[in-house]
Amino acid sequence: MSPGLFLFGAGIATFGTRAVAIMSYVLLMSAILALPLALLALSRGSSGPFVLTVAMLATGFYALTCQRSQRPGLALGTQTVLVFASAISLIVVSPALLVYGLALLVLGAIFMGLATGRFPAIVVRLVGVGAAIYAGIIIADVPRLLQIFAPMELAAAFMVLSISAALAYIAHAIGAQVDQPGSKEDAAIRHLAAHLGDGYLRFSLAGEVKFASAATQNLFGCPVYELGGRRFLERVHVGDRPAFLKNFSDAVHEGDAKTLELRVRKDDVAKPGRVPEYIWIEAVLSPVSDVKIPSAEREIVVLLRDISRRKRHDLEMVAAREVAEEASKTKSRFLATIGHELRTPLNAIVGFSEMMSNGIGGTLPPAHLEYAGLIQQSGHHLLDVVNMLLDMSRIEAGKFELHLAEFEPENLLDPCVHMVEAAAREKNITLNAEVPKNLPSITGDERACRQILINLLSNAVKFSHENSEIVVRIKRQGQKLAISVCDSGIGMSREAVQRAGEPFFQAHDTLNRKYEGTGLGLSIVKGLVDLHQGTMRVKSSAGEGTQVSIFLPIHGPQTQTTPTETVTVLHPNSNKTEPAPWPEQKSLAR
Repeated sequence: MSPGLFLFGAGIATFGTRAVAIMSYVLLMSAILALPLALLALSRGSSGPFVLTVAMLATGFYALTCQRSQRPGLALGTQTVLVFASAISLIVVSPALLVYGLALLVLGAIFMGLATGRFPAIVVRLVGVGAAIYAGIIIADVPRLLQIFAPMELAAAFMVLSISAALAYIAHAIGAQVDQPGSKEDAAIRHLAAHLGDGYLRFSLAGEVKFASAATQNLFGCPVYELGGRRFLERVHVGDRPAFLKNFSDAVHEGDAKTLELRVRKDDVAKPGRVPEYIWIEAVLSPVSDVKIPSAEREIVVLLRDISRRKRHDLEMVAAREVAEEASKTKSRFLATIGHELRTPLNAIVGFSEMMSNGIGGTLPPAHLEYAGLIQQSGHHLLDVVNMLLDMSRIEAGKFELHLAEFEPENLLDPCVHMVEAAAREKNITLNAEVPKNLPSITGDERACRQILINLLSNAVKFSHENSEIVVRIKRQGQKLAISVCDSGIGMSREAVQRAGEPFFQAHDTLNRKYEGTGLGLSIVKGLVDLHQGTMRVKSSAGEGTQVSIFLPIHGPQTQTTPTETVTVLHPNSNKTEPAPWPEQKSLAR
C-alpha cells in the first residue's frame, strides 16, 4: 500500500469523513449481496469473483474501523488502493474486462477528488449526474451478463455499479451542502463549541444537563459524565443555588439571556480527600428558541467563564480600599487629637508672651522684650498651623459643616486685606482690588469664603517679590461668582500646577527652601470650594507669577433656580457652560 496515498488521504476535507464512511458501507453491502454469486462461481471453478468479493468485504470492514477510530486518511487510502488494484487486475486478466478496469480507474480518481474536496461545486454536480447515468447503463447491461453467466464480468460490473451509485450519492450530498452556505464549517463549529471559553453546558427545560463540552473537565476537575442530569446543581454553592434556579426559570419563561456569577465546586483528582475548593464562574444562560425545534426538545445553553482571578483581585482591591480608608480616618483622628492637645498650651504661650510684651508683669529689659516678641510670633505661627491641620482633618473627614447664608461678596475684601496688610507692607507689596459695583448677593458660608480669600492672599504675599503688586478681582460670570488673586512672584512649574491642592504639597520643597508653610493653604481652599460645589483653577509659570481663580455658585450648593423671565440669548451659537478665563495681562506671563 503506497505511503503517498495515506499522506494524500490525510488531507480529507470537511465532508471527506462522511464520504469515506459512505464508501465503506457501499463496499460492505455490495460484498454481502455479491457473496452468493461469488460462491456459485467458485463452485463452478471460477475463483476471481470470490477473491474480489472477499477483498471488498475486508476493505469495507477495515475502512469503517479506521474511520470510527478517527483515522479517515488511512480509510481513504485503503479504499483507493482496493479500487485501483481491482482496476489493474481487471485490465491484466482479460481484454473483455478492459472497459470495467478503465472505469474503475476513473471512478477511483473521482472518489479521491470528492473525498479530499478538490472539485468545485459545478464539477461535483456534474460528477453526480454522470455517475448516476453510468450506473443506469451498467444496470441495463446486467440482464445480458446474467444470460451468458460470465462470473468475472458480473463481479466487475457489480463493483463498478456499486461504486458509481456511491459516487452519485456522495456528489448529491456534497452539492446539497454547497447550496447551504456555512455548512462546510461544521467541523470547525464543532471544534469551537468543544473548546469555547472555559466550557459550556446544554440543559433541558427541566433543568437536566444533556451535554457538557470537553473544556468543562478542566473547569470542574471531573469527567464530563459527572455533570450529567442534575449533578451540576449539586456542585453549585448552596448560597448561590436560589439565584441560579431563578435565572434559569426566567430564561425558560421569558426567553431572554441571563448572566450571573456563582460559586461552584472544583475537584482535585490528585487529592480526592481534600476539602472542596470553590471557584467563581460567570454563567450566561441563553435559551434556544428556534421555531423549527419542538417545545419539548428546546434547550438552555449555558456559557461558562472562570472569573476567580478577577474576584480575588476585586476582594484585594476592597481590602486595600478599606485599609486606606482606615488609615485616612486614623490620620484625621491623629491630626484632630494633636491639634486639640497643642492648641491649649499654645494659647497659654501666646497669651503670656503678649502680657510680657505689654509690660503687665513689669518692665522687661530690651533683650528680654525682644525674646518675648519672638515667642509671641512663633506661637502665632504654630497656632495658625494647628488651626489649618484641624480644618484639613475636618474637611477630609466630611465633618466640616457649612453655615449657608446670603451675604454681599464685596464685604469679603476689607477684612481679608487687613489680615495680610502688615505682611505685605514689610515687602513693600501693593494690594489692588478690582471689584465692580452692583455685584449680586451670594449664598454660602461667609466665614469659609473669607478663609479662602485669606489663604489665597497669604500665599500671594508669601511668594511675591518685594516692590511688586497683587491684584484681587471679584466679578460675576454666569451663575457663578469668580474670585481671582494674581501675583508676579516666583510661580510654579507645570508639574506643580497639576498637583496644586494636594495636602502637604509644596512646590519648593527642598532642603534650602526659604518659604515657611505646611502646604495646606491651597488644599484647604480646594476643600472649601468643593464643599460649595465650586471649582478652582491655577494658572502659573515658573518665575512669572501665579493666578488662582475660584468659581462659586451664586445660589449656593445644591440649589437650582427656575427662571421666571424670558431671557434673550445674545450669542445663540455659544454653548459654553464653564466660566471664561481671566483676560491675560502683560504683567503676568502665563
